[in-house]
Parts: sequence; structure tokens; C-alpha cells
Amino acid sequence: MRDLIKAQINHITSVNESLLIGVTKGIERETLRCNADGTLATSNHPFSLGKPLTHKYITTDYSESLLELISPTFNDNNQLITFLSQLHYFVTTNIDDNLIWATSMPTSLPKDELIPIAQYGTSNQAKMKRIYREGLAQRYGKQMQMIAGVHYNISFPREILQSIVKFWDIKTKDIENYSYFATMRNFQRYSWMLIYLFGASPVIHKNFITNEDYNFSKLDDDFRYLKYATSLRMSDYGYQTQSQQGITINYNDIENYTENLLKAIKQTHLPYEKIGVFNNGVFQQLNDSLLQIENEFYNTIRPKRTCYYKEPQLSGLKKYGAEYIEVRCLDCNPFSAIGIDKDTILFLDIFLLFCALGDNSLLSSTELEKCNNNFQQVAHEGRNPNLELSDGNSKVNLKTWALDIIEALYPIAEALDIQSNTQEYTAAIEIQKQKIQNPELTPSAMLINKAQQAKMKYNDYILTISKQHQKQLKKISENKDLMLSFKKSTENSIIQYQEIEYAKQINFLEYRKEYFKQYR
Repeated sequence: MRDLIKAQINHITSVNESLLIGVTKGIERETLRCNADGTLATSNHPFSLGKPLTHKYITTDYSESLLELISPTFNDNNQLITFLSQLHYFVTTNIDDNLIWATSMPTSLPKDELIPIAQYGTSNQAKMKRIYREGLAQRYGKQMQMIAGVHYNISFPREILQSIVKFWDIKTKDIENYSYFATMRNFQRYSWMLIYLFGASPVIHKNFITNEDYNFSKLDDDFRYLKYATSLRMSDYGYQTQSQQGITINYNDIENYTENLLKAIKQTHLPYEKIGVFNNGVFQQLNDSLLQIENEFYNTIRPKRTCYYKEPQLSGLKKYGAEYIEVRCLDCNPFSAIGIDKDTILFLDIFLLFCALGDNSLLSSTELEKCNNNFQQVAHEGRNPNLELSDGNSKVNLKTWALDIIEALYPIAEALDIQSNTQEYTAAIEIQKQKIQNPELTPSAMLINKAQQAKMKYNDYILTISKQHQKQLKKISENKDLMLSFKKSTENSIIQYQEIEYAKQINFLEYRKEYFKQYR
């Protein structure tokens, strides 16, 4: 594996010595907005943060209480960290005594009927977003929708993608789609490693435990944990659904990928048909299909592109192809005030380049099933020293396989260090290597250990961390240019929102009909 990666790196750098540092990335961080006592803030999205329908950087995800903070894309990791830190500072100083919650998994939720679904206004665009979320509540319950995470968006310079295609001697004009789908196939093969290294949700509220397939330990009266778990958020106890297990997604090419999703959007699902689209003249969901829209499919990685106004993501992908990829399996780092740290960002750059430069073989349905099983095993018991995963047709110890992958990452890290005149990338690998050699260094192990050492209820412990983050963020020195940009974006979001609200609207039934025509 290392030899293949080294050959690819040599091939790329022979074309352009500084090509690797042209990778661009952006981050979306979800987080619950909570009261000072740690309970969910069920108040409306603060006016001081602008309108979530139209704000470039600050929006809501499922709920009025679930913030989503969005960065633009950067080549420079320091600039990305600075932007995220300043954005968190802006939010923290504009939500009164509310807190940004430190963990991905909620610790204290009210009853479903008290969780406020996100509101976006009265326009047709706003109604679509609202009804989609109503449908999620009907299908899965609100509790699951309150789980937060970090999404990592990355795109590679076209020269890198051209180099990959040339290395494999592939004859295609569809360079982006070919390369991004090869990257996603390798991501499926190796993404278990990310939740081992960065999974930070080994503890869940007892209400999330719908079956006792695993032997949970009691942390306190309300919270349970699995001894070796890494990311219960990404397990069947978190952001997973039984109904979607019947959806088979093919990552071998964009045609099959989009066709699989389109089929799920058009295919009526009996349990959802029983819910009904209307109830007493009120929309319950956008449709009664297996998926209302493509965003409802909870995959760990997606091809994405920037779409035109009101155009569905899937329609844009079919017409124009993949523009970047979105990694969706990262837990919020509870020990970072911004949900992610620089070492993680550095490692993700290396790891995703590794996925791009690795084996370009297709992914059969049988292999994909093994990949999914590996992922779930690591989510449930990744720190078990005896855990074995499926590597093709054989079983291999997780530690042995992870260290083999680490060795294959070094040529990428070394090339990035040379091109950026630093040693940060190699150092980032060394940090992750220590976690493989000693599972107690993983954030999942640290969270359990620190919570037990704190000798307080788990909810109070996370509240303490969240308040520490609040203090830390409020001490950040303001970047005047970024603060001005955030204030301007907030003001513009209100103006743009009002323009949409006051614009002439067609009947919503017609709007919905026209919207779904785009999926044909």
C-alpha cells in the first residue's frame, strides 16, 4: 500500500511540486444551543444571529435549537481554524446566556412535542424545509434529529485528479466524477479508522437504547456506555435508521449512485404511506417515499456540488457532476471549543488524499456490506484490543491493520510538509499513531475516564466542559475584519429573507410539484 501511494505522490509532484497544498476544505459544525443549566434552549433562533434561511455562515439544522456553523473553503488550515474560532466567538457573544453544547450526543432533551422544529418563514422555499423536517419527526422521532456532528468538505485541484487518471491510464473526460467516486470507495473501505481515532460518543442517554443487543454499563442514573465504544452516534443507537438499510447505494460511478437515490425518492414505503402526506389539510411529510429528498439518506460520505437556486442536489449532480466530497462521520470533539482541532484537520487532509490516491478498484455489494460491518463493529467496540475486522476475505486485528494504513500515510504527510515548509503533517500522523498503540488516548476513552474521574453526573460534567468552552471563546481577541463580515452577513440575511418573504409566491402545491419534477 505504501509503495503505491509513494508512486502516486512522485507522479503528482513531478507535474507540480506544490500541487498537494492546493487542496481546499471547509467545515460545517452542528451544535445544540442549551440554557445555562444544561437543558435544551427551546427558544426561537436568536434574531442577533440573523435569518437561518439566508445566512451564509449561521443556520439551523433540524431544530431551532440545533445550530449549524459553516465556514467557506480554505487552502490554509490556520485560516480555517481562525475563521471557525471567530465564528464561534461571534455566536457565543450573541446568544445571551445560552451555551454551545460540547458533545455530539444530546444529554438532556425534553419530550418530543417540546423540541422546536426549525422555522424558516412563510415562503415556499421555507415551507419545503419545514415540511421536510416534519417528515423526519414523523419517520424517526425528534430525538434522533438532535444528534450533532462535524462535516468536512474537501475538493482537490483538477491537476491532482488529472494526475490520478493518468497514473491509472484511464481514458475518460469525466475526471472529477471518476476520481471522487474512487475516493469515496476507498473511504468506505477505511472510514472505520476515522471513528476509532476521532469517535467521541461512547456515552448515550438511556432513552436512546431501544434494544439490549450490547451489554451497556451504567455511568449514572440516566447515562449508559459501552466499554470499548468509539462513536455510538454513528451506530444503530445514534444517527441510523432501520428503514434505510434496504437502500443500496453504488459508489462505482455517478450514474448508478444518482439512480439508486432517485429510486429511493420515488419508491413508496408502506410505513410512510400509512403516515400520509396530509392530515386534516396539514402536510405531515413531503412525500411517502423511502426518502423525501436525497439529504435524508444518512451516508457517511457524499459527492456534492454547488447548485443553482432551488435546484435539488441530486439534480445538480446528474447535470454537472461532483464538485467536492462531504465527510459526515465525525463526532464533535468535546475537548475543543470549536468541535474540531487542527491535528484532526491535518490528518483528514492526509487520509482523504490517501483515499484519492489508493486502489481504484470497484466496490461490490458484498465488499460494501463488509465495509459497513467493519464500521459498525468499530463504532460499538473499536477499542477492544482483540477486535478483528474483515480485510477482503480474511480477518485482521484492528491495531495491525491501522498501523499498516498509518505507514502508507507517511509519504503523503512528508510531501505536504515539504510543500508547506512545516513538519505539522508528519506530527499529526504521530499523534494518531499513539492512539492506535494506546486506545486510552482516543477521545472516546478520554471522555469516559474524565467523566468518571469528575465524580459528578454526566450531564453536569458536559455542562462544565461547555461552560469552559464558553469562557475560552469569549476571551478570543476579535478579528475586526471577520467580525464586520459576520455582522454584515447577519444584516444581509435579514434583508434577503424579507425579499423572499415579500416576493410573489405561486401556490405551494404547484411549487412542490415543480420541485419534484427536477428529479426526473
